[in-house]
Amino acid sequence: MKQRFKQRLTEGASRQGTYAAGTTAIVIAIVIILNLIVGQLPSNLVQLDITDSKLYTISQISKDYLAKLDKEVEIIVVAEQNTIDERITKFLDKYAALTPKITVTEVDPVENPTILKTYNISQNSLVVRCQETGKHTNVPFSDIVVYDVYSYYTTGRYTETEFDAEGQITSAVDYVVKDSTTKVYTLEGHGEATLPVSALNLIDKANIKTDTVNLLIDGGIPDDCDLLISYAPEKDLAVDELTMLRNFLQGGGKLLLLLDSDSLKNFNTLLAEYGMEMVEGFVADTSRSYQSPYFLLPKISTSSEITSGFAAAAMALIPRARGLILKDPERDSITTESFMTTSDNAFAVTDNEKVPGTYTIGATAVEKIGSEEEEENTSRLTVITASSMIDPTITDSFANVVNLDIFMKAVSLDLKDISNIVIQPKSLDTPYNTIKNAKLWSILFIFIIPLILLVGGFMYWLKRRKL
Repeated sequence: MKQRFKQRLTEGASRQGTYAAGTTAIVIAIVIILNLIVGQLPSNLVQLDITDSKLYTISQISKDYLAKLDKEVEIIVVAEQNTIDERITKFLDKYAALTPKITVTEVDPVENPTILKTYNISQNSLVVRCQETGKHTNVPFSDIVVYDVYSYYTTGRYTETEFDAEGQITSAVDYVVKDSTTKVYTLEGHGEATLPVSALNLIDKANIKTDTVNLLIDGGIPDDCDLLISYAPEKDLAVDELTMLRNFLQGGGKLLLLLDSDSLKNFNTLLAEYGMEMVEGFVADTSRSYQSPYFLLPKISTSSEITSGFAAAAMALIPRARGLILKDPERDSITTESFMTTSDNAFAVTDNEKVPGTYTIGATAVEKIGSEEEEENTSRLTVITASSMIDPTITDSFANVVNLDIFMKAVSLDLKDISNIVIQPKSLDTPYNTIKNAKLWSILFIFIIPLILLVGGFMYWLKRRKL
């Protein structure tokens, strides 16, 4: 009897062991097959972006652009094997997965040194080329992973600050697929300031070539000038220069002025012809300002061509601006409108008086050139009454303002084949976990939660004891 009982137990245990072993084998096989399947999937489908700054998350701007891409583009990674920054390769995998028009290849310059001479580059670069247009450009890794070189002098090492893969690569792709070249000139000879690096970088990303011109020395405005910019002139135009600018605009030219002075007579004469009058003094606004009435938060029009794409809640911060009053232009063919204004509680402040009113901070005047029988052309004069709008002390300190976006829209609005792609770099600064209302959280974690656990434990012990 006992022997038979033991035999049954042994047979049952053996049968259960067989089932367990078989189940384990099936589960292991399923796991191996799933791993093999997942291993064959593209990395962009199986790798999640868990970085603090979302380094590998591609913006909708680039997604929309790549969806319309109609030319084949090759991105060549020129670097020694196993030395490429993993962040760059991961981003390229995700980027190329968005469109079949982009292919990514790697070339080791040690094994193929001719590539450096072919494209006139150094290693650790991306070459972006389009066979259809015959154009190519390169993006050094140092433009993608940006370092603060000044930190070397204080800490003895270079500190990473930005990851600009998306902005640089999308700009490069946009450049190589287009046949035309757009040229912007900045005016010299009147004490103009140099455009800030942040503004120049955006212009460069839009694949707009820049140069300078002195109207008197160079004999006028170059024929290939698509836009002329005067940034913070301190001195007035000569009479001959005023005539040149008049002829340029009446011939369909585009002029962007960022003015800080209200006493430049010939500049003011040109403004008056296009229906703009510069008032004396600086503008203060008691209703729309930050910290000081002279730090304006102007109203941004959503009906103007320049700012029509901006959200209603978009903010621009402009210190020490002058004011414009819009009047009737000299010719009926000119249409003038403002795109940034103060509130009704603003003043034009001089040493002697405060003149209340609503003042324009940014305005544009458009004139149609030519008759109906001729091919129509359009000129545009855009005026912003403060060069501080694109000053780095503002644009670098206030990430939520649209100052640079407005500037770039003013630059690119009438330019042909300009995508106006504005993609900000991702920060590589180390994020820190900070707790707001630290005292409240301290009370919660030090007193309240331990007390709840202690009382709960005591109640559970007391219940068990009664049992």
